[in-house]
Amino acid sequence: MLNKKLISDLSLVEGEKIKLMVWRSGWAFVWPYFWGMILVAVAFFFLYPLFKTGLLGIAAFSLLTILGLIIIIRTAIISHNTVFIITDRRLIDIYQSGFGQREITNVFYNTIQEIHTRKSGLFKSLLGLGEIYISFTDRSRSKIKLTDIGRYQQVVKQILAEQRNYSGGTDDQEAEIILNKIKNKLGTEKFNQLVGE
Repeated sequence: MLNKKLISDLSLVEGEKIKLMVWRSGWAFVWPYFWGMILVAVAFFFLYPLFKTGLLGIAAFSLLTILGLIIIIRTAIISHNTVFIITDRRLIDIYQSGFGQREITNVFYNTIQEIHTRKSGLFKSLLGLGEIYISFTDRSRSKIKLTDIGRYQQVVKQILAEQRNYSGGTDDQEAEIILNKIKNKLGTEKFNQLVGE
């Protein structure tokens, strides 16, 4: 589940509902976790010889342990806070790239030009992991690239379903609201005369 700080950063509009939240597969983070644990394991494996050498050995032990823990904690933060959210009005891509670096991209359904997927590699194929690319009608914006996504076909189906159901066509809704206000102020008869019915 998302933490409270991350939820406050979303700026959900009143009535907006989260339909699906997608995290990268845990397999995407195996290597960083592995190297962090290797550093900690090496430090503890050579604990006695390092401590026996004196201050320099203690410093090496501390450095290996701290570096390994930093890698593990950083990986945990990134894996927990990098999430792709599908709402009934837009897509929200939250990309955490470090301890304090976060990028949030909001994409409304009417700006999506193309969605395509890719699955490559034997390991990813066996695990059912794929990539999703979303490009926009506005060429100045870059693509959204989601990597190592499990059940990526269902994610694309959900995006396409929400895009079809998207009723946030602001121009049409605003025009309808304005016309209804005019109709209420003028009355139905005068309104119909004005629009020629």
